[in-house]
Amino acid sequence: MSSFVLCGVKTVVRVTQNVIVALVLIVLISGVGKASVFVDPTSSYSVKIPNNWVYQAYESDRLLTVFYGEGNPNLLYFEQFIQIPDDTALNFAERTLDLYAGAGGLKEFLFNGDFKHIEVHGQPGVLCVYTYKGNSGKDLWEERIFFRFSEKHAFSITFGGEGKWEERDEDVLKDVLTDWRWLF
Repeated sequence: MSSFVLCGVKTVVRVTQNVIVALVLIVLISGVGKASVFVDPTSSYSVKIPNNWVYQAYESDRLLTVFYGEGNPNLLYFEQFIQIPDDTALNFAERTLDLYAGAGGLKEFLFNGDFKHIEVHGQPGVLCVYTYKGNSGKDLWEERIFFRFSEKHAFSITFGGEGKWEERDEDVLKDVLTDWRWLF
């Protein structure tokens, strides 16, 4: 432990080896390779984001985190839901898709098949794919994973882009899910 005097106020600074090592590791991990580590503002999860993807501060908030990539696919977002009536991830997914398909929902919404059960870092979820027309008239797709946690808390991971879903870069979502960590 070292101490110094600053403007007449004695300030004690404690620096331990563990803190220094942890900071060095965080800097090394986040700055090396093809991805950077992102921890959400609520400290609920961490994930490696490809370096060519850009965090969208204007569109993000405490419960929604948005990244844009280059080309197609070009959207990755993570959303937390505090109060939902659904008791399972499947019910949450079905209700959401019903809203998208209904009046005031997504234009030309089409659910592309069945729900697939998936596990992400030990948490069970439900994956689905859907397409729709964007406001610009372009064909858009989203591959989305719904999770339902305790006490009406839910979450989704969404990966999307323009054009045909079948032509997406499957490695982007695969890499994101491989490096996903829940922090609760």
